[in-house]
Amino acid sequence: MEFHLLNNYTSDNLLKDIGSSKLGQALGQNFFNLASLTLFFKKNSIQEIGASGIGIGIGQCLNLEYLSLDFELNIIGDSGVKGLALGLTECIKLNELILCLEY
Repeated sequence: MEFHLLNNYTSDNLLKDIGSSKLGQALGQNFFNLASLTLFFKKNSIQEIGASGIGIGIGQCLNLEYLSLDFELNIIGDSGVKGLALGLTECIKLNELILCLEY
C-alpha cells in the first residue's frame, strides 16, 4: 500500500521530546511507503531528542518525495538539526523540502 499524503497539524500541544520521538517511530514503522508528508509542530517544546527521533522516523520513509516540516517556536538546537538532517539523508527520492526552524 502506498500513501501519497499525510498531514499533521500539531500546534501548542506540548508534544515535547517523548511524544515527537514516538511519532517519528510510528512514521517509520507504519508509513514507510509515504510519498508526501506535512508535519506542523509549532510551539510544542520539542528539543534535540525529539527532532532527531522525527528525523530517524522520516528517514525510514524511503519513497518520500515531498516533505514539509515546521518546527517554529521549538528548541531543537544544533544537535537536533543535525539528527534531523541525518535522518533526511536516507530519503533519496526526496525532490522538495520545506523546512522552518524559526525560534
